[in-house]
Amino acid sequence: MTPVTDGTTTYLICRTVRGRGGWGVHCAAGELITSGWPTLTRARAYAERQLSRAGVER
Repeated sequence: MTPVTDGTTTYLICRTVRGRGGWGVHCAAGELITSGWPTLTRARAYAERQLSRAGVER
């Protein structure tokens, strides 16, 4: 599991075994947000984009 955080919001990136496989991005509570990322780098980039968007909305 790889956490990605901005100090307020945290996403967890884990290897996915169900569905499309690959890597999945979860909220801090563990709920799957998206899956099927082919690499950890791409899943992390998605989580970082979500954090950037959240920062703009705050």
